[in-house]
Amino acid sequence: MTAKALPKVGGLSPLMERRAKELLMADMGGTLRLTDLAAACGLSASPFSRAFRRSVGMPPHRWLVQQRVERAKGLLRDSPT
Repeated sequence: MTAKALPKVGGLSPLMERRAKELLMADMGGTLRLTDLAAACGLSASPFSRAFRRSVGMPPHRWLVQQRVERAKGLLRDSPT
């Protein structure tokens, strides 16, 4: 395993981070509960939230909001005027 593939200390593994982001992106409406997201990664809510923040640099909800904003920007940019 290369140093790049190792999770940050206290963070999510690359596989768990990818899984969490995929689930969040699949539910852009925000109906997915933190406990369900954490369970998909094999963690309880509080440790998951801390690990996500350590790995991504922000809490799951803020990351999701940022993704929504980026998607909206893309839709506005690509829409015919």
